[in-house]
Amino acid sequence: LVIDSKQAKIVQHIFTMYLSGMSILGIVRELEKQGVKSPTGKDKWCKRTIDTMLSNEKYIGNVLAFKTYTPKHKRVQNNDHSHEQFLLNDGHLPIISKEIFDAVQEEKARRSNIVTDESGRHRKDTRYSSKNI
Repeated sequence: LVIDSKQAKIVQHIFTMYLSGMSILGIVRELEKQGVKSPTGKDKWCKRTIDTMLSNEKYIGNVLAFKTYTPKHKRVQNNDHSHEQFLLNDGHLPIISKEIFDAVQEEKARRSNIVTDESGRHRKDTRYSSKNI
């Protein structure tokens, strides 16, 4: 992988904004206000793009192989870990420090409304939500 310094600065800025307390929607609005193009070259950013970027291990120099697999000509996410995955550490130069990346993962977990306990995964609270348990 080759680092594009202009794009690396945008990624670093996104991580900094998130750690400074901005929401994903707030980051989207700020990037659009600054005229920063999305990774696909569009003027509009998708919230999912920012969320995925904040969890992407490639920014710290690691690669998680086999995130997806292709049975019967259809690409499928390996979310249930039914296929073995491999983490390759320090495979390329990082653009985000491990400390910043880990801090973002902790902050994402803290902000999340999803908890996992002995009864499984569920929402912390259903107030102000259209989701029911």
